[in-house]
Amino acid sequence: KDTKCIIKNFYSLILAFKWLKSQHKNNDSLVEEKSLASWMDTIVRFKGKGKTIYTNILAWKSLDSMEKICKTINKNFPEDLKTWKSRIKRKINQKFWNGSYYSDYIYRKRYDYFETGGNILAVVFGFADKNQRKEILENMTGTFGYLPSTNYPNYPQEDSSIQNQLF
Repeated sequence: KDTKCIIKNFYSLILAFKWLKSQHKNNDSLVEEKSLASWMDTIVRFKGKGKTIYTNILAWKSLDSMEKICKTINKNFPEDLKTWKSRIKRKINQKFWNGSYYSDYIYRKRYDYFETGGNILAVVFGFADKNQRKEILENMTGTFGYLPSTNYPNYPQEDSSIQNQLF
């Protein structure tokens, strides 16, 4: 473990988390994306705005990891980040979980597409509880077999950008 590097950059890391926390505009604790923030820009309806399961699972995991790092180097994990970690988990489960899997994005409303990356990360990172893990994995293997696509069902053709339609 390279704790010297972490200790040296500790306050910069905390500032990076504070910036990330500022990326939720309506105080719902979920990170909102802007244009050119992820692959979702290729979905016309999304228009590079809104919230994705992938980004929010990564935000939760980064907070979880930072809390563990703080324990390792005997530093206090800031209370506002601890509160945010708890709130983001609760909000992800409230807003993205549809009873079978985490929906892939929210922009004005929730879109119930199974997005493989975010759902797998929820399982691997220990975010999803036992029942959710079971549902996600059953949904994935029941829908895709053993070679999952990026999302299911496919986005409507009119939602795909021109570059997606070329391939």
